[in-house]
Amino acid sequence: MIEGSRYSAFFQKQIVGGLRLFFIVIFSLFYFYFLYKSVYGVELKSDYLQYYNAYNEGLNLRFDRFGVEFVPVLFYRVGNFIGLDYYQFNYFLGVMWIVPFYFLMKSINFIFFGMVFYFLMFFFLDQFAFLYRQFLGLFFLILFFKCYRSSSVCGFFYVFISFFSHLSMFLFFSLSCIKLRSRLVAYLFVLISGFGFFSNIVSLLFLKIFGLFSLIGLPDLDRKLSAIERISSMAPASSSVSFVLIVSLFIHASVIHLDVDRFSFMRMMFFCSVIVLVFSDYIIISNRLGMPAYFLSLIYLSLVLSRFYDNYKFSIFPGCGFRK
Repeated sequence: MIEGSRYSAFFQKQIVGGLRLFFIVIFSLFYFYFLYKSVYGVELKSDYLQYYNAYNEGLNLRFDRFGVEFVPVLFYRVGNFIGLDYYQFNYFLGVMWIVPFYFLMKSINFIFFGMVFYFLMFFFLDQFAFLYRQFLGLFFLILFFKCYRSSSVCGFFYVFISFFSHLSMFLFFSLSCIKLRSRLVAYLFVLISGFGFFSNIVSLLFLKIFGLFSLIGLPDLDRKLSAIERISSMAPASSSVSFVLIVSLFIHASVIHLDVDRFSFMRMMFFCSVIVLVFSDYIIISNRLGMPAYFLSLIYLSLVLSRFYDNYKFSIFPGCGFRK
C-alpha cells in the first residue's frame, strides 16, 4: 500500500512537471512573438526617445551619461559594438528576461500561469525598455536572490551590477534585509497600506460625484462639496495594481514572520508594496520607490497564491523565505 502511494506520488509529480514544462514552452513562444511586436511597434517619445538618442551615440556614449550608473551605458556600447540597432538591442534585452522569469515561474504553481502570461504579454513588454535602467537593475537583483546562497562571489557580482544599473536597487536590496518577527507587526503594515489605498478610492468616488452634480445642474452643491475634495492622480491602471498589492500583502502578512533568510525577495516585494500603497497619491514616487512591486504586482500575487495552494511546502527559491 505504501509502495503504491509512493509510485502514485512519483507519477503525479512527473505529470505536474510535464505540464509546467509544456506551459513554459508555449508561453515562451507567445512571449517571443509579442516581444517582437512590442519592440518594433514602440512610439519614440519620452524615455523611449531619450534612450534611443543615447543608444545611437554608439561607442561615443560617455560612461557618465547617467551619472555613476555606468552599467546601462556598458550594455549600450556592447550592443553597438556587435552591430545591433536600438530595436534589436531591446529585443535581445527582452529575451534575456526569460532567465529571471524562469526562476520565478519555477516557484509558481502552473494553475496560476495564466496570470503570469497576462502580465508578460500586456504589462511587462510595455515597460522594460521604457524604464531601461530600473529594469536592468532589477534583472540583476533577481539573479542575486537566486544565487547568493550557493555562491557569495556570484551574489556579490550581481548585486554590484544592479546597484550601478540604477541606484534605487540599493533601497530595494536594503528592504530585503528587514525581518518581521511578528505577524501583528506585518498586519499593521497592511493596515497602513490599506488606509492609503482605500482613501484614494474614496477620493475617486468624490470626483465622480462632483462631475455628476455639474452635469445635472447643481453648481452650488458642487461648489460646497468641493471643499472636502481630496485631489488624487490615481489612474485606473494604478488602482488595479493597488488592489492586487493589497490582496497580496494581506495573504503574505500571515506567513512573513516565517521568512528568516538573510536576504529575501519576498520581503523586498512586501515592503515595496507598502511603499506603492502609502504613496499611491503620487504616482511617480509610488512606482519608482516601489518599482519591483508596482511593475511585478501579478508575479508577486502569483507567488503568494502558489505558496498557499501548495500549503507552504517549499521555499520560493533559496533566499526567498516562506519556510514552514
